[in-house]
Amino acid sequence: HLVAATGARDRGVRTNLFYVLRNARIPAILVELGFVNNPNEGPRLADPRYQDTLADGLAEGILTFLRNGGAVARR
Repeated sequence: HLVAATGARDRGVRTNLFYVLRNARIPAILVELGFVNNPNEGPRLADPRYQDTLADGLAEGILTFLRNGGAVARR
């Protein structure tokens, strides 16, 4: 949903045992929305309209996951 909403390049999904996810006490996700030091992405990330677009795309992705019976990852 984020890629569709923003037209950003899809860098794929990575999995790992990230500390912030592994030790979360509630269901959690880690999302990388772009790089502030990238000459193209940085200015977009500073734009409130683009931030709203990111938030909407992320929310829609989460809602779609939940509507489709998304499951919490087991430790």
